[in-house]
Amino acid sequence: MDGQGLSAGAKLTPVTVLVVDDHPALRAGLRSLIDSDPALRVLAEVESGEAAYAAYRKHLPDTVVMDLSMEGFGGIEAIRRIRSFDPEAAVLVYSVHDSQAVALAVQKELESRSENGDRLVAESLEVELNQALRAQAAA
Repeated sequence: MDGQGLSAGAKLTPVTVLVVDDHPALRAGLRSLIDSDPALRVLAEVESGEAAYAAYRKHLPDTVVMDLSMEGFGGIEAIRRIRSFDPEAAVLVYSVHDSQAVALAVQKELESRSENGDRLVAESLEVELNQALRAQAAA
């Protein structure tokens, strides 16, 4: 047994993730960061809210990493649609906005629409993202 209660040779089922961002370089970076953790695996990456909704229905990931500012209907509307399909959907939101006021406004918007405790990752994405994904999967 290892320190996590797994026998030697037991296989850990990774937390599956859908990455949603309209910037290809950022999606690639997020994929690389997430896939570097053996407990996490990116199922798909898409560029819009519309594509996020379709990909969620197709892949049924454990969690979604969602940018808010995208062409089309954007992150908040994508979350609404995903949640109308699956009220238990886990969505981790991030924003590159530097303003604390913007972060609080986004958090308030999501909390008013969610009983699932969506999280906002606004700072130190590299450090917090994998920890947040693991915590959300354990909840």
